[in-house]
Amino acid sequence: MDNAKKELLEEAIQVEINMAKLYLFFRDNFTKDKDFWGKIAEEEAGHAALLNLAKDFFDKYPKNILYDNINALKAVNKKIKSIITNYTIKKPSEKEAYEQAFRLENSAYELHYENLLESSSNEEAIKTFQKLNEDDKNHANRIRELIDKNSINR
Repeated sequence: MDNAKKELLEEAIQVEINMAKLYLFFRDNFTKDKDFWGKIAEEEAGHAALLNLAKDFFDKYPKNILYDNINALKAVNKKIKSIITNYTIKKPSEKEAYEQAFRLENSAYELHYENLLESSSNEEAIKTFQKLNEDDKNHANRIRELIDKNSINR
């Protein structure tokens, strides 16, 4: 795997790991919804593992599957780390935290592999990244449902 692809994949893995860390923070600090956040964190860790496994066949993926997104991935990672740091210093309100999670999941959905459907004829690539895309949409929808269920004002 060339260095650019390796860096890209490592950054994508780190997004998933950082999202899992954020959701573990929510699990530990918003105990009424701890099962929800624990499950989402587990799923994010699963995404990281899936991407890690993809390293073995990433060279078969089209060159531009994620290529243009390295700076966006780095920016998302930086943002997530900053959010975790800030929330550790000052615990956010439930509304702030949950809305932030919703925004991050929607940005991850937008980020995740936007070039895939335009460029890929590799069936394995499509399956891997469609799963991540669908999971991001699912997370955003589930977080919105949690916000609505808890009557957290928008």
